[in-house]
Amino acid sequence: MSHGISADSVLSAIDRYIEFRQQNFRPNQHSKKPDLSSRTWDELRKFQELVKENPGVLGVD
Repeated sequence: MSHGISADSVLSAIDRYIEFRQQNFRPNQHSKKPDLSSRTWDELRKFQELVKENPGVLGVD
């Protein structure tokens, strides 16, 4: 079932979100720059990979 959403649109939105988070990052005592390899980003990376590899599972074109 397709909802008219393309995989490219989803991936573009993820990229824009990551860029937004990096631009609005506030350093703290634990990190001075954003670390996209941290566990808090794991689910987004899994979702991004699923959209790249098998978008049909999510109903995107």
